Amino acid sequence: MIKTWLPDIQFKLGEQSAYGPIALEIARDSLRLQQIKVSAEGVSCHESLELPLPGSRNALLAEPAALTTLLKQALKQGRFSGRRLITALPADKVRLHSLMYRCSPEESDAEAILKLMEERLPNGLSDQIIDYIPVHRMQGGTEKLALVASAHRGDIHIILDALSTTGYRIDALEINPLAILRLIQWQAGESLHQHCLALNFAERNTYISLISNSQLLADQRVDVGASKILSDISEALEVPVERCREWLNRYGVIAREDYSEAAREFCVVAGQITQRCMMPLIDAIDKMNTFLAAETRGAQCSIIYLLGSLSDWPGLAELLERAADLPIHTLKPGDGMLQTDKDQAMWPVCTGLALRDHAS
Repeated sequence: MIKTWLPDIQFKLGEQSAYGPIALEIARDSLRLQQIKVSAEGVSCHESLELPLPGSRNALLAEPAALTTLLKQALKQGRFSGRRLITALPADKVRLHSLMYRCSPEESDAEAILKLMEERLPNGLSDQIIDYIPVHRMQGGTEKLALVASAHRGDIHIILDALSTTGYRIDALEINPLAILRLIQWQAGESLHQHCLALNFAERNTYISLISNSQLLADQRVDVGASKILSDISEALEVPVERCREWLNRYGVIAREDYSEAAREFCVVAGQITQRCMMPLIDAIDKMNTFLAAETRGAQCSIIYLLGSLSDWPGLAELLERAADLPIHTLKPGDGMLQTDKDQAMWPVCTGLALRDHAS
């Protein structure tokens, strides 16, 4: 996890109720904040809040003062409890590497990993911060596997500097796949499959996480998202994008008998275009399964968990199940909570961050 230079403070729950840290997700178009409350009755969403960004995310991150101002506005506007923050690096600011390595007798894991990363990164380690999650290879041998995260030192400092000026304590700076893993572990509980994939749909991309024995083995970005699919459907039908989005949310991508003729015609076209756009995603799923088989003497994923923006489209899970030939289960971040927020369904990363105390 990219948090080794931060204090790893374990929060102890009180006897009656306790509030987790305030989770901050710097999304592409907005700041999302959420806080979980745990009581004797169970887990609930204490507060969730979203503020639109005044411009692009990159422009905001280039101006730490602007990020601080927006964050202070959000924290003041919401009814959050306590002064603890947890956040994750934006996905486009961190690179993840599934790294195979060997340690010599006098080498530590960290030393072996740093040596390989020095060779792998174009400019070496001079401007990078590296952290890693060790993975124990199930097939034994001298080689080890780690999921390694690398990020530019400047990007990390901008976020930490902006957060530190708010007067709140920074509990951790994580990466998105860890938040997704935590959310899935919390929701699935003992029914979590031994080998599974998580697909987190975003507006422009989909992020695939490979999970084995409750550990992250790999994570990959695929350039398939809602905007591309909506644009292609809009062009094919000569209908505005927002109208297409409305119809997809209502009717989905598979025609049903009880739909009107116009709705069925829309679903046929939408389904064909969605299936075509999903082909790179299906290829990535196949490659993840191949990687898993190589690491586990032939094991295969037994389920795919869907999260994020496209997961609400009726029929999408069914379409993907046919294409990937794997069972699909759609997860809603608020499922299992006593009280949630309607917007929270599309916030898997933020919810996973907010669950850090409860799931640890």
